[in-house]
Amino acid sequence: MTGAIIIDGGTGRDPGPLQVARGRILEPTHGDRSVRGSRKVVLITAGWQAEEFAESHLKEALYRIGVPPRMPGNQHHNVQNLSLYWEFEKFCEKEPKLATLYSDKQDDVKKTMELYRRSNRMALRQLKAQLATVQSWFPEWSFAALLDRATPHRGRVDDALGLAAEELSLEFDRIREQDQWLLDRLARLDRAFLDASKLRENKTWLAKRRLLARRIKSAATLVFYGGHLAVLLNRLHFFDLGPILRESLAAGATIVARSAGAMALGERVVVYHDEYQDRHHTFELFGRGVGMLPGLLVLPQHAERIRKGSQDHLAFLARRFPLRACIGLDEGAVLVVDGGDLDRCISLGPPDSALRFTPEGDERGLQPGETVFAGASRKVGGPC
Repeated sequence: MTGAIIIDGGTGRDPGPLQVARGRILEPTHGDRSVRGSRKVVLITAGWQAEEFAESHLKEALYRIGVPPRMPGNQHHNVQNLSLYWEFEKFCEKEPKLATLYSDKQDDVKKTMELYRRSNRMALRQLKAQLATVQSWFPEWSFAALLDRATPHRGRVDDALGLAAEELSLEFDRIREQDQWLLDRLARLDRAFLDASKLRENKTWLAKRRLLARRIKSAATLVFYGGHLAVLLNRLHFFDLGPILRESLAAGATIVARSAGAMALGERVVVYHDEYQDRHHTFELFGRGVGMLPGLLVLPQHAERIRKGSQDHLAFLARRFPLRACIGLDEGAVLVVDGGDLDRCISLGPPDSALRFTPEGDERGLQPGETVFAGASRKVGGPC
């Protein structure tokens, strides 16, 4: 028995993901017979913040497709909210000193993110201006071709084209170094907070985490909805739920995710902005996810906006982040990651609803049943 991660390309709070995963919900593959027989579903709607429990329409949809509201002899509801947002709020009420320490740490995170954003935007403007200059001299050369020209010959060229490509490559490397700088600094802030607070020795925190773990492990299906990305990520990381979610997947649970919920499951979380005052299309690293989608960068809701960019723009995206596949999702797109082999990902949505952005700057629509990547071809640390 193996689980699966089903990524739904839709947006909003409608029951779309439940319909996409209906077969797995009604015929679960969980290794625990009692969990499998219950067909229990746990909803993760922490990104909805104060409206976390505004999920009655989702429960009704699950009951309609055949999930039993209660199991015989059990008075507990068979469709349950993880209550991640409110469990955090209750923790803060009970442990105000720890809550203050965490708030102070989050203020430091916000300042660090702002420094990164400013550097990122300046570096992107510099790279764009540099590329425009080089292409005014050599108009037939794309961004991808220039990087490919520079990489194997760095430090050993003596012609104008080679030197220009080398300088462009160095500028691009600086942007990737900034991304790693952010991850390193955020990790340092986390370690400093944990050392100072002794959070993971706190009895209230341990009790809350055990409660959340029981709810997760009792579910045959876990459904992640979107909403506020930072809030969802912060709550998942605060209670260190990544290992528990991975354990549940390994036991055969199905995990369904859409929008910010899908982004939170990745190794790296990347956001895309196209509405800054300078109209500069900007990709930004947002931090680390819970690490359940190795090598896969998913950009829900972004495919239509991203694909309007130039070929150079798409090549930059696909090469910037050291992952195996960069996929933009339109409404209706469905990706399925094999829970028994996280290096295997298949597109099952309508034709071209999921788009792969290639290192050459092309967009390639995935077809139903097409393998996005398979375990045998894994190249750790390569571009998308």
